[in-house]
Amino acid sequence: MFERLATRKATRRRWWHRPDRPATPQPVLGPAPTSAVPTVDALVTAAGELVLADDAELVWCRDDDKVPVGGDLTEGDWQLRTPDGAAVRDRPVYAEIGAVLIDADGLRIEGRLIGAVAADPVLELRSAATRELPGSITGTGFAVRIGALPAGTWQLWLRYPPGRPAVRPGRFLDDVARKDVAYVLPPITTGGVTMQPHYDANNEFSIRVTR
Repeated sequence: MFERLATRKATRRRWWHRPDRPATPQPVLGPAPTSAVPTVDALVTAAGELVLADDAELVWCRDDDKVPVGGDLTEGDWQLRTPDGAAVRDRPVYAEIGAVLIDADGLRIEGRLIGAVAADPVLELRSAATRELPGSITGTGFAVRIGALPAGTWQLWLRYPPGRPAVRPGRFLDDVARKDVAYVLPPITTGGVTMQPHYDANNEFSIRVTR
């Protein structure tokens, strides 16, 4: 009888026992990475003119206003787009940010290079001064870890191979305009400072640091 009671008590203990929970994954800041690339068939003539397939015409867009290329534009910011709405940008090489991961020591930026092959990437952080952080090559592109920074607004520039001009990392392929309004990223507190990652009006990535 006592053996049955002891067995039942041990079973109850095991039933209430909670196994150790797995470590919580690092939260991701901002929109989920996208593999969608808005594309359109086109060619560039010897004179540098962009010609779309099926004789389609590029249009200038601002909110609901659309003006064919060559038409009169009023003062303001206009975006060049295809008839299907894909944005047209003159960026032969750019760095597309995929994920921004955070932990107690800062943040880690992962991305890929479009229009070139990444080699020995170095991240420049430009504010009142300039800092350089070594990057690493990943299976899909590049990654850089950023720790606590001095107060100020820091622009990010990526040097992908030595000797080539640096490019601004940002989010472009999802074709969401004005990410400075569309996405508000949470701040990070580390090393006695608060780091506020954000996209600017050009969808390029910066970090605002306060004490």
